[in-house]
Amino acid sequence: AAARTAQAEDTRWQWAWENAATTPEGSTWDPSQRGLVAGYDLLADHVRTLDTTSGVPTPDQCWAADPNGRALLHTVADHLTGHLGASPLTHFGDALLISFIRKLAKNRRDKLPGHLQIHGLIAALKAARSKHQLLALATSPDLGIVVPARAEAHRLDTVPAGRDPLTVKVAQLAWLLAARPDARAHLLLVDEDPDGATARAAQQTIAAHPQVRVTITTRPDTASAKGGAVLWGLGQLREAGHTTLAYTDFDLTYPLDQIGLHLAALAHPGVGAAVGSRRLPDSHGYYPPAGPTPVTRLYQQAVAELLQLTVTDPQAGFKAFTTTALARVLADVADHGMSFDTELLALVQRTGHTLAEIGVAALHRWVDGQHGAARDYDQMLATVRDQALRHGPDPATRPTPVLDRIQSAGSLAQAAARPAPTDVTIIPPPR
Repeated sequence: AAARTAQAEDTRWQWAWENAATTPEGSTWDPSQRGLVAGYDLLADHVRTLDTTSGVPTPDQCWAADPNGRALLHTVADHLTGHLGASPLTHFGDALLISFIRKLAKNRRDKLPGHLQIHGLIAALKAARSKHQLLALATSPDLGIVVPARAEAHRLDTVPAGRDPLTVKVAQLAWLLAARPDARAHLLLVDEDPDGATARAAQQTIAAHPQVRVTITTRPDTASAKGGAVLWGLGQLREAGHTTLAYTDFDLTYPLDQIGLHLAALAHPGVGAAVGSRRLPDSHGYYPPAGPTPVTRLYQQAVAELLQLTVTDPQAGFKAFTTTALARVLADVADHGMSFDTELLALVQRTGHTLAEIGVAALHRWVDGQHGAARDYDQMLATVRDQALRHGPDPATRPTPVLDRIQSAGSLAQAAARPAPTDVTIIPPPR
């Protein structure tokens, strides 16, 4: 079935490639541009066939959970790595390629639901870059990936077979690792809910794959809020001997077929952590056009100020680490709540390792007025301040203009509502 699907998709690609020979005005596309145009046409054609009578699917439903959409995205990604010897990846950076994709969509004036073709093509571009960089690695990847879960059984029980998050993650990894038969990955799902319902449901969805091992475990912990499950899982995978450790969220926002970007970043000397960022010029798919809300932006500035972090998105749920970097800090992370990421990164940085950020394409569509999990940013900021006090330097011994502004106003929301006397820029500490 997989072979037939691949053959069918290749036939569709040939149609799109031939159709993209020239522009509507009769000019000839550059070969590197032509691959993007063919990919756009192929994905847009798929979106036109979707049944939207019950609502427009989200990007993660269309390009990850739907096996047909996912296979089509991977077909486009494979051809972007070098169809007929032409690949845009070797000539242009992702920020420029994403700009081309957006302008192409604007010129086409396609009225497609949810701009799904744009999300899909940029995700395909990132997947292609991920595979391209995976192939260039000098050593065989041996990944251990933690997926924390709590009360997620409904995501497994209420979806058609093959569309659940665990099956999708295995499929994304399988596509990526197939390019390197020597590569291996171990997915560790950690259910920290005392009832263990997510783990039981997950056991029914495990699909065997020669390069991807899946382990389901329960670790009841009512005092944890994701952080405990991630830290425990990273420790287990480190003891198992994996050379690269990572974690990602249970949902499908972050496609695991992009983790080759993290592996390439970690291959640079001195890099201890790679953060899949939602806030770089070559990122896509998370925030509204105006960017983070004023409260979120102010919180980010305060975190950078307190912990002297050199990354823009420390709490993104898509990170990877070298085993060497984690071995020195895991036992020192005391925060098991929603802010554990910042403490973990700060400790890695303070051991002399570099933190790398890479732009990822999140399969997320912003809808005005729609909010995700409720977050108490004031409580999270208090937790981050405790982290700074634990690991130093003490905020009381150095200027903290952002924190002072928030404390003077009484809360993050009140501080964000007041006009700042000057723009505050957090300068990363010198190397």
